[in-house]
Amino acid sequence: MENLEATGRTNWSVEQADLVTFHGKGFDVVYSIGVLHHLDQPALGMDAVLRNTKPGGRFHCWVYAREGNGLVIRIVEPIRRLASRLPWWITKYLIATPLVVPYFLYAKLLAALPRWAFLKRAPLHEYSLWIARREFAFFRHVAFDQLVTPQTVYIERSTIERWLADPRVAGGSSYIVMRNGNSWKFGGTVQ
Repeated sequence: MENLEATGRTNWSVEQADLVTFHGKGFDVVYSIGVLHHLDQPALGMDAVLRNTKPGGRFHCWVYAREGNGLVIRIVEPIRRLASRLPWWITKYLIATPLVVPYFLYAKLLAALPRWAFLKRAPLHEYSLWIARREFAFFRHVAFDQLVTPQTVYIERSTIERWLADPRVAGGSSYIVMRNGNSWKFGGTVQ
């Protein structure tokens, strides 16, 4: 909100509500960043994004991808199912913190190595290079964020393509971009 206030404009508002049940009058821009993949039914969340974007308005979303997250799905997901039921402080300090140490070292090592072609096949390569620029506290925050949530759905590109084929999305306005090899950015304009 500070950024919007700094513009000096007064014709804006920010709404915080339950995405699935919210029925607003329509917004010029709708962002759903890191929300849809935590819903029991992500498609209902996407429907709400489109429903709450006014005609001519834009929507932008970001979700965890199924593609590129095989290791996370096999290792982190079973831990998340247990950790999400524990008190937050146990999850943060006794689970996320020690579990993220090996990944922190892996990402830092990967970033320090020369950019040899074979390393591009290393697990979570692009994401590791991105996160390696951050400090340990950021790694821990990301691990905690993944472990504390009660629901995570890893979304395939084909699912996003179906969502963007909705007749409410203006033809030719949509985009899908793989981000860091393990998440999707997508959006478009509502007709």
